[in-house]
Amino acid sequence: MIITFHHCGMETVFTAPVPASRDLKERRQSLRTRTPPLPVLTIGLVIITALLQFLLPASGFVLLALDLQTVSDQPWQLVTGHLVHSDVSHWFWDMLAFTIAGALAEMISKRFWFTALVAGLLAVNLLLISPLCTLTAYCGFSGVLNTFIFLVLAREILISHRSGEQRLWPWLLTAVCLMKLGAELWAGQALLTNTDWQSYPMAHLAGFVGACAAIPFALRPGTAAVASHV
Repeated sequence: MIITFHHCGMETVFTAPVPASRDLKERRQSLRTRTPPLPVLTIGLVIITALLQFLLPASGFVLLALDLQTVSDQPWQLVTGHLVHSDVSHWFWDMLAFTIAGALAEMISKRFWFTALVAGLLAVNLLLISPLCTLTAYCGFSGVLNTFIFLVLAREILISHRSGEQRLWPWLLTAVCLMKLGAELWAGQALLTNTDWQSYPMAHLAGFVGACAAIPFALRPGTAAVASHV
């Protein structure tokens, strides 16, 4: 606080000390504005999948994995089937990528994060229960993961376009992800993982379709996802 006195044409300036409590409050407020919030939704989901991976007995895995022949009698598997994985490697790579993509989505907004999750689940499940799918069972988060990845990239491209910054990296990363997806569809298996169960790249394609379908909801003008940068 600055106090100025005028006496006989002379100016005297005194600086009064700011109360310690006020100074501490301002520092805390500044720290909160600079530090991004902890991605609790992403961390929570990773912890849930870890507990299922390392503590779930074989009988529990059978109960939670998506059995496409009996799913009408066990509809919870349409959710739990995406949370269990065939082996540790399958879980590790899915969750490593999701920790990044999920945290970025959550930094945008909680609404954006849930939109990606719901869109991914719906898109992949619609594929799995459709005549296009020839599988009898399914597990893993990679299909939904692709929804998170492509939706975050779509948001970055939109922000870049609207701000006039013309950033190149969102386009390059999107191109790399699309080439990877195309190569997986051509090869009929995932490129970066080798799991106990046969990989199913069509689920990755479904995740991409889910991201495209979610764009009008997640990136609607006036929402936090469009108004602010990550």
